[in-house]
Amino acid sequence: MIKEIYGIYHGRFIEMLLSHFDDSFSNASATALQDKKLDLFK
Repeated sequence: MIKEIYGIYHGRFIEMLLSHFDDSFSNASATALQDKKLDLFK
C-alpha cells in the first residue's frame, strides 16, 4: 500500500469514528507509516 493511500485510509477511518462514535472512546491515533507488526492486511 502506498503512503498516500495509507494516510487517506487512516484519516477517513478516524473521521468516521469521530462522526459516529464520539461518545464511545476518548483517544484515537494513527501512525505516519505502515507498521509491519501491527498493520495486518492483504
